[in-house]
Amino acid sequence: MYSPFRYLSTHSNLNSFVYFIIKTSKVVGTTLEVHYTFPDFFCYNIDMNLIDYVIQNGQFTMEELSFNEIDAAIFSYLTYLNWEGIDLDIESQMIPFYHLQSYIPILCNIPKYPDQFYLLIVTMLNSIRFGNVKVGFFQSILDQEVDEQFAAIVFTNEKNIFNICFRGTDTSIIGWKEDFNMLFNRHVSGQISALHYFRSLKFPYYQYRLMGHSKGANLATYCAIQCQDLSNCVGIYNFDGPGFIEEIPFEKISDIYHKYVPQCSIIGLILDSSDSFKIVESDENFLKQHDLFAWNIEENHFIKKEELDSLASFFQKSGNLWLSKASVDQRKVFIESFYELIQKENIENIHQFQFTHIQNILKGYQDFDKPTKDIIHQVIKIIIQSNLKETKIQLKKRKK
Repeated sequence: MYSPFRYLSTHSNLNSFVYFIIKTSKVVGTTLEVHYTFPDFFCYNIDMNLIDYVIQNGQFTMEELSFNEIDAAIFSYLTYLNWEGIDLDIESQMIPFYHLQSYIPILCNIPKYPDQFYLLIVTMLNSIRFGNVKVGFFQSILDQEVDEQFAAIVFTNEKNIFNICFRGTDTSIIGWKEDFNMLFNRHVSGQISALHYFRSLKFPYYQYRLMGHSKGANLATYCAIQCQDLSNCVGIYNFDGPGFIEEIPFEKISDIYHKYVPQCSIIGLILDSSDSFKIVESDENFLKQHDLFAWNIEENHFIKKEELDSLASFFQKSGNLWLSKASVDQRKVFIESFYELIQKENIENIHQFQFTHIQNILKGYQDFDKPTKDIIHQVIKIIIQSNLKETKIQLKKRKK
């Protein structure tokens, strides 16, 4: 496969200029409309992200540049593409990635970061490193009856090594409900499906990695913990994924487990009171740091930070405090009651939320019976007290 990266890699100014054109262009169908003036290039600041990584290292094969955390992040993020929308048989076999060229607009017909994903796929398809990737064994489940949103897919571009990737939470209300179920349920539906999917893959003689972003990272970790034999597993990659309601035996996977969270992580610190993760620098703020496109990269690794931002540390400690004080039954009633009110509004997607829905939800709270109201009051009280307690601790530390 022809690739321009062999040439561009030795011409850094040209490489940067080509990248500048891509970043300042607008995706229209399968083409890029360029919107820039030449002088703009000289004051353009290039922040290294997943797309930059492919452009900078696309000329290297996996033998020339070993598989690393950025490769794992890219494969984990590709799970969010609209794999359900293409008519190729990717459920029962592996097909070459370049067969997807004409399906790029369909794959990128997603609510989150469609333009960034478009650029990522285009650069991957035109690179040596990812141009020969194979993809397959896709499975997707969306079941409102059991509060389940699950999807997984396999990528490979190395001999006899498969990357088993799990999708994180999408924008469906069912997906978010399943996330909250983790606060009171030891085994949510998505975890059970992930384990069945993992066990259904027949790779007895091959090595593999487990990986995912957000809830997908939780599913990958869950499969590893439940697996009796990890002798063929060469890596478990957790990108800002939440923890578990009970302690899990991390010593079983410690040698091959890699967890990364952004410096102001919120999602990745839920149900995780440990410090068994690496902190990644991000230029975005608060929840926007959950986006892997916002994680800063240098060469072939994420730029690391020594400690979490104070806000992330605050949420980790206060969150774990209220979870320790609220019983499992209290959490369940609180979450189920809130979800019941959302269902009455016929909201299927978080983007459908309007201010009127919030007003109706607050009004609907009045219809609950007294025992349910009492539990909701207790949980809210615990959350407020936990936040106040952690605030006092932080203020005392600042005075010192």
